[in-house]
Amino acid sequence: MASRASEDEGESPSAAEQAWQQAHNLLTELRPETLQALARFYDEQQLTQETSADTADAAEDGKRHVKEDFRLSQFWYSDDTAETFADEVFHSCTHAAAFVCTPSAFRAFHRKYRSAGSEVGDAPDSRVAAPFEAYLLEVDNRFGDVYGKQFVHFDLFQPPEALPRWCKARFDMVVIDPPYLTAECFGKAVAAIDYLARPCGSQEDRSYRKVIAATGAVMQETVEKHLGLRRLEGWEPTHSTKLSNPFACYINYTGQGPLSSLN
Repeated sequence: MASRASEDEGESPSAAEQAWQQAHNLLTELRPETLQALARFYDEQQLTQETSADTADAAEDGKRHVKEDFRLSQFWYSDDTAETFADEVFHSCTHAAAFVCTPSAFRAFHRKYRSAGSEVGDAPDSRVAAPFEAYLLEVDNRFGDVYGKQFVHFDLFQPPEALPRWCKARFDMVVIDPPYLTAECFGKAVAAIDYLARPCGSQEDRSYRKVIAATGAVMQETVEKHLGLRRLEGWEPTHSTKLSNPFACYINYTGQGPLSSLN
């Protein structure tokens, strides 16, 4: 969710990119509870106005395009990265996929694939049928208006037991992008994966099914130590907004999707 992509060498960032970068740097230095307090500062009327504006900005699939909210450390993936994650899930998942704090990746999946149990309207649906369920687990309730039953409200900083009981050990594939580059936030991510993923062995040895984690390269040692994931070399997630921190992708399996050739 949160972008830490590096700027291209030789390019001078625009004023807008510089302002965005300054805002991002400030946000990653604040504690999550402080950011939550800042978010509550904005009144409900302003949020309603923003939602109305978003509704007018229609996406290609007929759903409104939800704009990034920097107060939630939201930075969308580039189209190529979002589609890579979507295709990887389609080719590698078999039972159920959880997109945790990755709304732009889920949007790409939802636009291209029709997962089992998704709502089908009266209009012809040209999406490729996926033989498994897929859900977006996200704190931003705006996505509930877009994805209906495929959206599950989830605050990463609350105990995962607050999720619906049916989420426990349901998913054989979890895609997660913790919103902050802090040990505390990553610890919450580990707890979420512990709760959501269907283990191959025991929970103690963390031998989960398939996990994809996208986060800052600075978190590599933490990711490898606490989740046993390995970093993919030769490819890194990119974002629609150019930001400074290098990003990386980590997985724990060999699949059939576009990321498999990078193992």
